[in-house]
Amino acid sequence: MDERGDAEGNYTLIGRQEHHLMAGEFGLYPVGGFRYTEDDYKGLPEVHMTSNIPWKTGSPPIDEPPCGYRGQKCQSQTGEIIAGVTGGVVLLLLVISLVAYRNWRYEQELDSLLWKIDYKDIKINEWTPNIPAPNKLSRVCSTTSWHSVHYPG
Repeated sequence: MDERGDAEGNYTLIGRQEHHLMAGEFGLYPVGGFRYTEDDYKGLPEVHMTSNIPWKTGSPPIDEPPCGYRGQKCQSQTGEIIAGVTGGVVLLLLVISLVAYRNWRYEQELDSLLWKIDYKDIKINEWTPNIPAPNKLSRVCSTTSWHSVHYPG
């Protein structure tokens, strides 16, 4: 008891130690204790080690997991990355679909035009170097005569 009548706790630190008589056998033995400093009974007691603790890994374990007990210290960015990649792919597919649709619509407009010439109706006359090339007037005359033959009246 101290001068104020408060009970002073008697706390002992127990650690895993090798038995002093039987080699290879381990047990729990006192390795230290907690004491108040002589002048300060208000704070926390200080630990005073009486022997070393042979830690299994060579050092004391950490007091808290690296990511915290609930993972609050390790924030994963996986969700944001997946959302960004998915959004980019969707945007790319949207642009490709828009270009394909506009191309299809343009082709539909061209198919609906009446002046479009069918490929089977085109006749190609081959030019030979022995025959002089027709001038504009002869081409107009031949077109007019062909038109009058095929479209009389």
